Amino acid sequence: MTSYETVLALFAGGLRCGEPQHSGPLTVVPLFHDGAATPYRLFVEALGKRLVAIEEVNGGSVPELAVVNLSDEGVLLLEGEVLSGLRQTRTLNTTVLVPAHSTLTIPVSCVEQHRWGSARPMAREEVHAGPRVRQVKSRGVQVHVREGLGYRAQQGEVWAMVDGDLAAHGVASPTASYADLGRRLAEPVGPIVAPLHPVAEQRGVLALAGGSPLALDVFDRPATLASLWAGLVGSYAADALLAPPGPGGSAADAAALVAALARGEASTHPAVGVGEVVFLSSTYATVSALVVGAALVHLAALWAPGAPVAEGFTRVPAGQRRSWFGEPR
Repeated sequence: MTSYETVLALFAGGLRCGEPQHSGPLTVVPLFHDGAATPYRLFVEALGKRLVAIEEVNGGSVPELAVVNLSDEGVLLLEGEVLSGLRQTRTLNTTVLVPAHSTLTIPVSCVEQHRWGSARPMAREEVHAGPRVRQVKSRGVQVHVREGLGYRAQQGEVWAMVDGDLAAHGVASPTASYADLGRRLAEPVGPIVAPLHPVAEQRGVLALAGGSPLALDVFDRPATLASLWAGLVGSYAADALLAPPGPGGSAADAAALVAALARGEASTHPAVGVGEVVFLSSTYATVSALVVGAALVHLAALWAPGAPVAEGFTRVPAGQRRSWFGEPR
């Protein structure tokens, strides 16, 4: 089975939806599958054990950092993880599995536009970049990879979205740092996240707000989702605070939404590090998946702000429905 076929099989029925959980403006739908897994150590775990380090490249280059893996296992860094300190705060452009005992240059985007100075100690922020920032970043990455230009985002578009989020949340940051946003939103986001928990054997989560999709993240094992839960769901909750009121929806609605993701333009590319990356893209959504052998290590689906309200949530008559990729059904 090719990497693309592995992803397609997930959307064609391999990914099962559980009962939605609701908290404030946020709805999260548990996702399950029975796919293979591959060995690795999470970045957050390796960092805590001092088995991995992040360094500037050649004294400092905005769109890249170096990962030094001292572990005897591969280390998994997730698209959207936020790394503060260094010469400026960055977020990962793609999920990367760094081989054991290796140094790898990884592609990143700056999310702190007005600082470029002497390097500070690196810190991994607890809350991931939100779906809005991740989607505009991933859209640019897909364009560049397909043009043979590497895993680089449209940096100006990322800065514009960070500025927009800071303004929308009323957060003043002298350096326009996304890390400041995550820290300032801890108080309003905390009560939204607190009642939400992964259930047994859950490997993924679909997040919605106002009846519209925000993001979907799926992993190859339940333990990975459990370790990353607070940071991911916290980022969903932050974006949900900006959404208009709307209905929640059912597991059947979510399943239809997931199935529609397979309709995007597809391409497969060598990953940064181990594996292959499969892209799907169209009008409203971008999908990226890291596949290693038979294992779908991480799949992320991200919807653009202003994507149409979920058809199952508004019960639009069948003849007037539109798919998630903007094509009449």
